Amino acid sequence: MRNFPTIDINHFLNEQSVGKEGFLFSELYGPQRIEKPHQHFFFLLVLFEKGKGEHIIDFNTYKITDHQIHILFPNQVHSWDLKSSSIAYQLMVDKAHFEKNSTHFRYPFAYYQQNPVISLSSKIFTNLLYEFKAIREELADDKALQPL
Repeated sequence: MRNFPTIDINHFLNEQSVGKEGFLFSELYGPQRIEKPHQHFFFLLVLFEKGKGEHIIDFNTYKITDHQIHILFPNQVHSWDLKSSSIAYQLMVDKAHFEKNSTHFRYPFAYYQQNPVISLSSKIFTNLLYEFKAIREELADDKALQPL
């Protein structure tokens, strides 16, 4: 089995992202390409508002379309080729924080690992987009997520 580079959440800190201890949010606009497959130490949720292209997860190719969410678990291998009209929102969550909230998932993790791309109805997409943007605002607020 091939070894793939494993990327930490801090690798994605830049001027276009907001984050706090264990959480990082960023937006993707236009063409994006990951040519060399890699894996992460964290969970990645990608909400596509507009999407065209392909996302390869664990060597399975998924067509990217509007109103989808893509769920990646630590150590899953992925790459993608997003086309120019793509708009997406990424939420990166470290493993400890994500697993703490795992009881809120409808299905066990194994289901999502085998079905990492979910097409959403307009209503569900709108609700998730609202939540993603609320998380972005929370992460941008210096007083948010402060320990008591």
